[in-house]
Amino acid sequence: MNYPVDHNASWLAWLPASLFFFFLAFDFRAEESGGSLVQYVLLAGSLTFGMIGSMTVLRHPHGRLMYPPQLLLVGFLVLFASSSGLLRAHPYDGLLRALVPFVLFAVGGLLAEATVRRNSVFESRVLTVIFVASLVSCAWTYYYVTQVRGVVTLEGRHQFVSATSPQMFAMGLLVFAFGLPQKRLGQLSVLVVAILFALSITRAYLMAALVAVAYLAWVSSARWMSWRSMRAAGVVLAALMVITLGTFFFAPEFFDRWIERLFYERLETGEVTTVVAREAEWRGQINAWMASTNSFIFGRGYGSAFALDEKTLSAIPDYRNSIEYLETITYAGHSYWIGNITAGGFVTGWIMPAILIVALILNFDALIKLRSRLREPGVTQDLVWHSAMGTVYMAAVIAIFVMSFSTNPMGERYVCALYGFTLIASRAHLNRALGLSQLNEQRIAKPRVSQRRSQAH
Repeated sequence: MNYPVDHNASWLAWLPASLFFFFLAFDFRAEESGGSLVQYVLLAGSLTFGMIGSMTVLRHPHGRLMYPPQLLLVGFLVLFASSSGLLRAHPYDGLLRALVPFVLFAVGGLLAEATVRRNSVFESRVLTVIFVASLVSCAWTYYYVTQVRGVVTLEGRHQFVSATSPQMFAMGLLVFAFGLPQKRLGQLSVLVVAILFALSITRAYLMAALVAVAYLAWVSSARWMSWRSMRAAGVVLAALMVITLGTFFFAPEFFDRWIERLFYERLETGEVTTVVAREAEWRGQINAWMASTNSFIFGRGYGSAFALDEKTLSAIPDYRNSIEYLETITYAGHSYWIGNITAGGFVTGWIMPAILIVALILNFDALIKLRSRLREPGVTQDLVWHSAMGTVYMAAVIAIFVMSFSTNPMGERYVCALYGFTLIASRAHLNRALGLSQLNEQRIAKPRVSQRRSQAH
């Protein structure tokens, strides 16, 4: 693919955006109460450079920064939640820990808006930085969990997998399929994440990977994709199959662990342990949310104590230890939907779910329209560029949606930053692609109208 060339993207412009992601790549879950000084330094650096990076567009000739409505809603959520938390006397560290991800989502969205408004060269560099920072995050997370915290690889699960891995797996597949400049990084990301998923055997991650492959197959079926792109998609899938078969023949004991984890990790009652734990969590959260009219309308508050349904959880051995532990921490939970509605109630609890649902609907509508319009003659490189980038970022948004039913991405700082960036960037690119496709249709229609008029005369 040939890119629109613009060499005005100096290193001073994209360096703040790079540091925004790299500071978050070294984020970790501190064991001490209130977090550690290193975490505060990383967070302060990330927010500072993220704001600097998003404001550089103010000097750009394309005009001032437009604030997407999603970010205005998130800003209202943060202001209301912080005021409500202070009035309810929630612990400051818990309130801060709960609200920082929303701030990172907004800053990531601002950075995306600023990035898309510059040029393809600038955005290509930022996309490279995202892949590199995410690979660093994968390596750092694995090292921190296995070497610092002492978790054995074959005994751990999701702990040593970077929370951004599902997003990077999905984006890596699409970047490689489209043949973008980051295709080698996309290949490496897919390989690294696939290995981590295989070691962790986390159902949610495996489901996200399967959906990413299905999305790739759907995108590859469009006629506007080149044969090279479809062949690249086939190579990725074939490589994953070879790795799976090779592991089966040379390390069959590894598959025994898979089978035990996926099918035989059950209680004496025959119920799946994970399902019982999730049900206890969701019941506890919903019951606490509906305990009073005040909590039903305004929510329990961001940073409030975690709630579990003890009756449901009693089926799990040593369940009291889980209750005692979770009641002492601020935890986002395992559901994006329930976590938001119980924390914010009907005042702010609907904001994040609505942002995700509306983005998915509008993006899929745009992609379906573009599938037909990109087959028409006279398609410009700008149109193909915006369509391709919107499709790549959409893969990360879909990964968030798949993960939202078994985890709450608003509990992970780096995930929230990348979530905000990819959601806003996907909307911006696909909106521009639709606008360019309409101009292309009008350009094609004019000669046809003129020809009909000349024939009539």
